[in-house]
Amino acid sequence: MLSDSQVKKKDYGFRYRLTRVADISYIFLTRVFVLFFCLIIIFPLLHVLASSISDPRAIAKGQVHIWPVGLSTIGYSKVFEMSSIWRGYANSFKYVFMELSISMFLIICAAYPLSRREFKGRKAITVLLTISMLFNGGIIPLYMVVQRLGMLNTSWALILPYAWGAFSTTGGAGFNIFMLRNYISGNIAEELYEAGKMDGCTHWRYLFWVILPLSKPILAVLVLLISVGQWNAYFPALMFLSDNKKSPLQLVLVNLLVYYNYGEAALQDPLQYASKKEMSYLLQYSLIIVSSLPMLILYPLIQKHFVKGIMIGAIKG
Repeated sequence: MLSDSQVKKKDYGFRYRLTRVADISYIFLTRVFVLFFCLIIIFPLLHVLASSISDPRAIAKGQVHIWPVGLSTIGYSKVFEMSSIWRGYANSFKYVFMELSISMFLIICAAYPLSRREFKGRKAITVLLTISMLFNGGIIPLYMVVQRLGMLNTSWALILPYAWGAFSTTGGAGFNIFMLRNYISGNIAEELYEAGKMDGCTHWRYLFWVILPLSKPILAVLVLLISVGQWNAYFPALMFLSDNKKSPLQLVLVNLLVYYNYGEAALQDPLQYASKKEMSYLLQYSLIIVSSLPMLILYPLIQKHFVKGIMIGAIKG
């Protein structure tokens, strides 16, 4: 018959082994799930990259999966020979820079007062921003406003509506303002403001010398969200611009794909049409890589701040 100490020791050993098995199973299943999830994400990327450097006929026949078939760079050669691509790149960079400058200025100037509890209009403005996140006037009223302001076929038609998130699917500027406000309220000590106030620090100086340097993670997140949103946008340009020389890259790509699929080739002989059709498949993948490259370069530079910023900024202050 076992003594009490032996029973406790045996029971402890059983529980320890059970815990170890549970921990190992949890780690194994977690890693399997993460690996499976990564494969789901990586496979389309490898397929696009392999297709962009493959033979057009192999792509048309569906022979390309994650490894290039008939290695060829003709797709990239065709892309970079087009002057419209370079012009679209320049226009997109210009629109992103202008959008970042205006949007970040508006967001910072709105988020800081809302983070101050002594600001009397804080609740009313918060309600208005919340309403702007949930409702908008629609496309036709927006078009009429842009037309009345004389911004049709100008760069401002793509900048100013975006500055307040007229086309945003994430809640627009209100969402970004709340993220920055929550970050300031929850992560920057009020004692810093009190110390600065005693030394004669104004609100503007406190904002630029204290708040912004300590808010780099959330500012990096906002830069990424605004940049990606403006870079990928093509519908506002389709709606407001009639001059092709002002078209951003995404609209240029859409026009090229439409031309190669439904343009003059459809009126020509079948062999020439088939050749252009094969080239359209290749160009689709080459254009995806070319248009995604700037954002693929930008994301690793901001990624270290992204998770921290978006998690802390989303917490209610």
